[in-house]
Amino acid sequence: GMVLAILRPELSVTLIEKNTKKCAFLWEVKAHLGLENVDIRVYRAAGQPSSWVFDQIVARALCSLSELVAMVRPWCRSDTMILAMKGQYPQDELTQLNVPMREIEVKKLTVPGRAVERHLVCMQLMGQ
Repeated sequence: GMVLAILRPELSVTLIEKNTKKCAFLWEVKAHLGLENVDIRVYRAAGQPSSWVFDQIVARALCSLSELVAMVRPWCRSDTMILAMKGQYPQDELTQLNVPMREIEVKKLTVPGRAVERHLVCMQLMGQ
């Protein structure tokens, strides 16, 4: 999220982190770079206010796709994109998703200088 805020200053970026020490680092980066478009919150994702709604939700190495969808569903509109960074192609996790989806796309990513598998799962929920 911090990288997105740096590269796209017109975006409003909310970072949710449960670890206070990690938040302290993010606050320091925000202050040092003068990033006015970043809001940093210390929350366990499950404790986040359900009144918040996001255009996009990005998660990296957080949990399974099913757990992620259950966690973020209250913060989604019908057009919210959920983006989940994964290593190997998450076939088992995709199979276990039993939530109606408007769209699921898995994009293979290439990381320069790394010979590892990386994938981006892009999802939109139905019925929001």
